[in-house]
Amino acid sequence: MALAGSMVVGFYASAQSQSETLDAESLEGLQRLCDGNTGRACVHLGHRYAQGIGGAFESQRRAFKWFQHGCDLGDMLGCVRAGGRYYGGWGTKKDRKQALSLFEQACAEGRAETCTFLGLSYLNGHFFRQDTAKALSYLERGCEADYHIACLELGLAYIRNRNGIAKDRRIASDYLQKACITGRKSGACLRARIFTAGE
Repeated sequence: MALAGSMVVGFYASAQSQSETLDAESLEGLQRLCDGNTGRACVHLGHRYAQGIGGAFESQRRAFKWFQHGCDLGDMLGCVRAGGRYYGGWGTKKDRKQALSLFEQACAEGRAETCTFLGLSYLNGHFFRQDTAKALSYLERGCEADYHIACLELGLAYIRNRNGIAKDRRIASDYLQKACITGRKSGACLRARIFTAGE
């Protein structure tokens, strides 16, 4: 569940600058902004209540409420956070179908890290029933959005002949090269070389 992504570059750049501004807001200020339909302010409220910080007392129910409200206002980070809470039953009734629906919504709206989470979950059978076709589809969406972890995992899947994915070094090399290019600062190049050398 991270979820990063591409329309992504513009989306995350604006989200980051907005988040830095909202970090300095008082609890009351965030409340006013959220009431004024600023989705990211609602997500910040949820975070504060989840952690019991920034003037908020810890309340998982309130955290869920604000994450969901942020999602309803179109903030995909709110959808990711609310989805995680539906999945784990934190502050709301456990509902894995609703969790999956919110994760899919966030992926469709450009949260490439969420596409990657879904892809790995389906690939490994964690959280959701193993489904190789869905795994590849979600990982490809993450990689197409230049999220290096998705590209790296696709490369590894084609190297390791995992879960019915036919081994193909050419395809693997293409994905690993893209992981290196898009994730240069994260050490993706080194990891790609290590995994390739092990074959």
